[in-house]
Amino acid sequence: MRNIGLIAFGVTTCVLVPAAVNMLTAGREQVAKLIAPSARTLELADGAKVDVSLDRALLDPGDTIHVKLAASAATARHITLGVLVLGSTGTEEGRVPSPPVGVAHETVSLDVDATGHATKELPIRLRGARSPYQPFAHYTIYVMPPKAAAKLERLRGNARIIPDKDGGIPSYNQSGEKFMSLYWAIQNERATDDDDELFAPGKIVRLEAHTRPKGSSITIAAPDTAPLDGRFTVVVTIKNPGKRALKGLTVTLDTLDGMLDEQLKDRYVGLADSTVTIEGDDNKLDLAPHETRKLEFHVTAKAMGVVGLYARATCSEDDCRNVDSLNAGAVEATEIVKGQTVLGAR
Repeated sequence: MRNIGLIAFGVTTCVLVPAAVNMLTAGREQVAKLIAPSARTLELADGAKVDVSLDRALLDPGDTIHVKLAASAATARHITLGVLVLGSTGTEEGRVPSPPVGVAHETVSLDVDATGHATKELPIRLRGARSPYQPFAHYTIYVMPPKAAAKLERLRGNARIIPDKDGGIPSYNQSGEKFMSLYWAIQNERATDDDDELFAPGKIVRLEAHTRPKGSSITIAAPDTAPLDGRFTVVVTIKNPGKRALKGLTVTLDTLDGMLDEQLKDRYVGLADSTVTIEGDDNKLDLAPHETRKLEFHVTAKAMGVVGLYARATCSEDDCRNVDSLNAGAVEATEIVKGQTVLGAR
């Protein structure tokens, strides 16, 4: 399988005939099993603590993630927290990266009762992050003091990139400089340059979530489940969305394992690349304007679990590189089970 390094933002026995496969789309339940949700604990100065966790780590753009806050303390008390959610822009490795996308900013109150506990679940819709040349768009959920969240979001909202009048390297305005300094300090869990106590290490926890690409240019049709050691068919559909022909496209299907950076790989719980075989050589083709083609691949898994599948199209032509929906690709998952395949028509 191919090894493609990805950038994490900041800081888861029958042969199907094509006609049947075209009616199947692997469900969100299988996709959600690919990455384990993260959890952290925020220790407060008064001895109280708040466990922060997510219900899922990988979902579709526009879907809702639930942030669970579970507070505990020796005595009854009122706890107020700021929750800030930021999304990737796809420019994080640029010379002057754009500030992240603002997704949500909430102030949450928890009243610890006489039993010493309080819980709250915060639904947040994940949308707006961009990652056109990677399988996943990244979101970071921060839980911190309310004043810290408000200040960070205010600076982010006022941040601007100022073009250089001579065509040189652009720069940030004052808010942008301050925001990016605080942002990178938080990501690296180090003290800020100006020793701002609001953002001191230990006062903020962050968790990661991701959305898979969803578009019409590349789609994967795969069964919800497939049998252990059984060979099943996956159909990749590729469409030219533009008015110009695309020449020399190479369409591939790989497992997600081996394509993730170390941070994300630590939470990937899909099947290892060594347990999955994908048959079907790289397919090179040309697409006329608005033309659609279907390509078959055959997958066999030798272990129980969930197979993460990643399809994408690449080429050396500028026309192809400029089509973000092709470069982003598509991600699906099939769960490997014992016994007869369960077909989930969708």
